[in-house]
Amino acid sequence: MADVERSLPQFGGQRMALSFVPATPDDAEALASYLPAPHADGTPVQPEEFPQELPGYLIEMSTRLMVGDQALSGGGSASVTLGLPVLVQTEFYDPSQQAWAGATERVAEVGEYHAFTVNGQGVGLPRALAMAQRLDGLRRTLKQQKGDRLAKRGQIYLFFKPA
Repeated sequence: MADVERSLPQFGGQRMALSFVPATPDDAEALASYLPAPHADGTPVQPEEFPQELPGYLIEMSTRLMVGDQALSGGGSASVTLGLPVLVQTEFYDPSQQAWAGATERVAEVGEYHAFTVNGQGVGLPRALAMAQRLDGLRRTLKQQKGDRLAKRGQIYLFFKPA
């Protein structure tokens, strides 16, 4: 449905989203016929006014992958029936390994909206601070165990020391 390859820096700091749009004007009209009409007084439509179910078999959707305000894919000839599960796979090419890595897979239903983020800078500050605290604790534990071992060896030496 959508296959996009871009350099990682092109995604930095931008919103990314996978969504689905009606495949044809007829599909858009069919979908709109099941949605509540705007209120004449301008008040917002309430969640309980939306239908609990839609006849998905009547509505075809196309994928749309957005980066910032730019559509990277969408509106193509391939369409999928509203409500069906689709596999979403993301992976990154690692030039140092000359291979694709970090593949993640999830199941999405056609019609859902999914937002993505890319952290090209590595680990965030809160996680880095937590890891530093864990390393400090490990360092203290190792120093303490090393001191304990030296003390035990000294005791053993004194116990077995020839007279």
